[in-house]
This record gives sequence, structure tokens and C-alpha cells, in this order.
Amino acid sequence: MGKILRIILYASLAPLFMLPALVTVDVVARNLFNVCVVDAVEISKMLLSMLISLAMPYTAYTRGNVMVSFFVDRLSTNTRAALDSIASLIGAVVFYIMFWQATARAIYSIKTGEFIGAMYIPLYPSRFIFAFGCLLTALALTDHFINFFQRGKCNQTG
Repeated sequence: MGKILRIILYASLAPLFMLPALVTVDVVARNLFNVCVVDAVEISKMLLSMLISLAMPYTAYTRGNVMVSFFVDRLSTNTRAALDSIASLIGAVVFYIMFWQATARAIYSIKTGEFIGAMYIPLYPSRFIFAFGCLLTALALTDHFINFFQRGKCNQTG
């Protein structure tokens, strides 16, 4: 699972590089030529959503997120691992629900022809990418929860 998530993480680099390029072109065009990139704000929102959605699963899988452990540092290793597994289960459930709702919303966007901006950019591709990211994040958290029972503690490195 780690290799697949790493490939998807690399795919998130595309919107990462496109976003500042778009903003730079828009700013230069406004200042030099007094024109703007049509729908730059809408495109930026979609790119940012894609970036976060594609990077989030790998971060969850490798435990790269920031954790505040002020209270749990005083607990035993087994208690911390159990609490970590419970948190992984709760997070997985939340992300499965988000996947379900985001997929429903993406399908609704297709059925209604929902779009944004003057260029009529369809919303469903970014909605499906968000749903896909939620599913992968839920699977990564489920993997951590299952690892607690297989190894006796949550896998800290993936």
C-alpha cells in the first residue's frame, strides 16, 4: 500500500507546481498587460483541493501529521498504542463517511451539469479526486487499526 500511496503523493506534485505558476501568470498579466487569467481563483481552489486530497493519504499512512502528545506521553506504551488505534478507527470511519458523501456529491455534479466560473469548468473531476483521497486516507487509517491487532501496536512507520 505504501508504494501506491507514494505514487499518488508524486501525482500531487502536479497541482503543487501548477498553482504557483497560475498565480504568477495572473499577477504578471494583471500588472503588465492589465488583463487577468479567466477563472484563476476557481482553478486555484480546485488545484488546492486536489493537492490536499492526493497528499493526505500518504501523510496518514506514514504518520507524518503533527500530533500533540502532551497528555498521552505520561501513559504506558500499550495504552498509547491502544488509544492510537482507537483514534485511527474513528478517523477511518470519518473518512469513509466523507468518501461516501463526496462520491454522492460528485455523481450529483455530473447529473446536474454543475460547473464554476466563466469557462464553465465542471466540478465533478475535483470532487471525485477528493472522494478518492478520502477513500485512500480511510484505508491508510484502517491499516493502522488492523496493525494494532496483528502486531500488538500500531505501525508507526507504515
